[in-house]
Amino acid sequence: STDTRKFISQFKVLVTVLSIDDKLIDLALASDFDDFEDGLQHAIALNNHSEIIITRNRKDFKNSKIPVMNANEYLNNTYPRSVSSQNETLR
Repeated sequence: STDTRKFISQFKVLVTVLSIDDKLIDLALASDFDDFEDGLQHAIALNNHSEIIITRNRKDFKNSKIPVMNANEYLNNTYPRSVSSQNETLR
């Protein structure tokens, strides 16, 4: 939908979209991850020297070799004062 496209366009400004190649697909297939897509995300993150994986499903990344957080954990660790202030404002 138009709203979804607008959201993705705005979100894309905040992130870097990483490439996938045959090597990464092979790494994901050979990984210890039960879910192929999770293994692929992990392989891509490792290959690009990502410092963290942010996901709603931390339990799916129990085999991760890099730290995994949900969005709230990441924001609280990265911007602790501003997130706390925003949470207080919302209450």
